[in-house]
Amino acid sequence: MEMDQFTRLFESIFIGRMNLKNRIVFPAVGTRFAGITGEATQLDVDHYSARAMGGAGLIIIPWVQVDTKLGRKVGRHRIDSDEYIRGMHDIIEAVHLNDSKIAIQLSRSIGKGSLRLIRKAKGIS
Repeated sequence: MEMDQFTRLFESIFIGRMNLKNRIVFPAVGTRFAGITGEATQLDVDHYSARAMGGAGLIIIPWVQVDTKLGRKVGRHRIDSDEYIRGMHDIIEAVHLNDSKIAIQLSRSIGKGSLRLIRKAKGIS
Protein backbone atom coordinates (compact mmCIF):
# COMPACT_ATOMS: atom_id res chain seq x y z
CA MET A 1 0.00 0.00 0.00
CA GLU A 2 1.16 3.46 -0.79
CA MET A 3 0.85 6.37 1.62
CA ASP A 4 -0.98 8.52 -0.94
CA GLN A 5 -3.99 6.22 -0.42
CA PHE A 6 -4.38 7.68 3.09
CA THR A 7 -4.12 11.40 2.33
CA ARG A 8 -7.56 12.14 3.88
CA LEU A 9 -6.32 10.66 7.17
CA PHE A 10 -4.02 13.65 7.51
CA GLU A 11 -6.58 16.28 6.50
CA SER A 12 -8.27 18.42 9.12
CA ILE A 13 -11.92 17.79 9.94
CA PHE A 14 -14.66 19.47 11.97
CA ILE A 15 -16.69 17.57 14.54
CA GLY A 16 -19.41 20.09 15.27
CA ARG A 17 -17.47 23.29 15.94
CA MET A 18 -14.30 21.48 17.01
CA ASN A 19 -11.58 21.43 14.35
CA LEU A 20 -9.20 18.45 14.46
CA LYS A 21 -5.80 18.84 12.80
CA ASN A 22 -6.17 15.35 11.31
CA ARG A 23 -8.40 12.27 11.52
CA ILE A 24 -6.09 10.24 13.75
CA VAL A 25 -7.77 9.30 17.04
CA PHE A 26 -5.97 7.77 20.00
CA PRO A 27 -8.80 5.72 21.55
CA ALA A 28 -9.68 5.26 25.20
CA VAL A 29 -6.91 2.89 26.30
CA GLY A 30 -6.69 2.15 30.03
CA THR A 31 -3.34 2.95 31.61
CA ARG A 32 -4.16 2.93 35.34
CA PHE A 33 -1.77 5.90 35.71
CA ALA A 34 -4.17 7.84 37.94
CA GLY A 35 -3.15 8.28 41.55
CA ILE A 36 -4.57 6.24 44.41
CA THR A 37 -7.56 8.54 44.87
CA GLY A 38 -8.15 9.09 41.13
CA GLU A 39 -6.09 12.25 40.61
CA ALA A 40 -4.14 12.82 37.40
CA THR A 41 -0.40 12.29 37.77
CA GLN A 42 2.69 13.54 35.98
CA LEU A 43 2.83 10.12 34.32
CA ASP A 44 -0.60 10.92 32.79
CA VAL A 45 0.59 14.33 31.59
CA ASP A 46 3.68 12.77 29.98
CA HIS A 47 1.70 9.90 28.44
CA TYR A 48 -1.00 12.03 26.80
CA SER A 49 1.49 14.70 25.79
CA ALA A 50 3.52 12.02 23.97
CA ARG A 51 0.40 10.85 22.12
CA ALA A 52 -0.22 14.44 21.03
CA MET A 53 3.41 14.92 19.97
CA GLY A 54 3.07 11.71 17.99
CA GLY A 55 0.42 13.37 15.86
CA ALA A 56 -2.98 12.25 17.16
CA GLY A 57 -5.65 14.80 16.32
CA LEU A 58 -7.98 13.59 19.08
CA ILE A 59 -7.05 11.78 22.30
CA ILE A 60 -9.62 10.12 24.55
CA ILE A 61 -9.00 9.60 28.29
CA PRO A 62 -10.75 6.36 29.33
CA TRP A 63 -13.13 5.56 32.17
CA VAL A 64 -13.26 8.92 33.91
CA GLN A 65 -15.42 8.40 36.98
CA VAL A 66 -18.19 10.95 37.45
CA ASP A 67 -19.97 9.27 40.38
CA THR A 68 -18.29 7.08 42.96
CA LYS A 69 -21.17 6.58 45.40
CA LEU A 70 -21.61 2.97 44.31
CA GLY A 71 -17.89 2.23 44.28
CA ARG A 72 -14.79 3.26 42.42
CA LYS A 73 -11.93 1.66 40.57
CA VAL A 74 -8.34 2.30 41.65
CA GLY A 75 -6.14 3.64 38.88
CA ARG A 76 -8.98 5.39 37.08
CA HIS A 77 -9.41 9.14 36.90
CA ARG A 78 -12.15 10.97 38.73
CA ILE A 79 -13.98 14.24 38.13
CA ASP A 80 -16.65 13.89 40.80
CA SER A 81 -15.06 16.63 42.91
CA ASP A 82 -13.30 19.94 42.27
CA GLU A 83 -10.06 18.54 43.72
CA TYR A 84 -9.47 16.70 40.41
CA ILE A 85 -9.68 19.79 38.19
CA ARG A 86 -6.00 20.81 38.49
CA GLY A 87 -4.64 17.46 37.30
CA MET A 88 -7.05 17.23 34.37
CA HIS A 89 -6.16 20.81 33.46
CA ASP A 90 -2.48 19.85 33.33
CA ILE A 91 -3.24 16.97 30.93
CA ILE A 92 -5.42 19.20 28.74
CA GLU A 93 -2.79 21.95 28.55
CA ALA A 94 -0.06 19.47 27.59
CA VAL A 95 -2.21 18.03 24.82
CA HIS A 96 -3.28 21.46 23.54
CA LEU A 97 0.37 22.59 23.34
CA ASN A 98 0.73 20.06 20.52
CA ASP A 99 -2.41 21.27 18.71
CA SER A 100 -4.39 18.13 19.59
CA LYS A 101 -7.86 17.93 21.12
CA ILE A 102 -8.88 15.79 24.07
CA ALA A 103 -12.08 14.12 25.23
CA ILE A 104 -13.07 11.87 28.11
CA GLN A 105 -15.00 8.62 28.29
CA LEU A 106 -17.40 8.96 31.22
CA SER A 107 -17.94 6.14 33.71
CA ARG A 108 -20.33 5.61 36.62
CA SER A 109 -17.85 3.10 38.10
CA ILE A 110 -20.23 0.23 38.44
CA GLY A 111 -19.78 -3.13 36.87
CA LYS A 112 -20.41 -6.64 38.09
CA GLY A 113 -23.46 -6.74 40.29
CA SER A 114 -24.33 -3.16 39.35
CA LEU A 115 -28.07 -3.80 39.18
CA ARG A 116 -27.97 -5.25 42.70
CA LEU A 117 -26.02 -2.21 43.95
CA ILE A 118 -28.43 0.24 42.30
CA ARG A 119 -31.43 -1.52 43.77
CA LYS A 120 -29.81 -1.55 47.22
CA ALA A 121 -28.93 2.17 46.98
CA LYS A 122 -32.49 3.04 45.96
CA GLY A 123 -34.10 0.70 48.48
CA ILE A 124 -35.61 -1.53 45.80
CA SER A 125 -35.93 -5.23 46.54
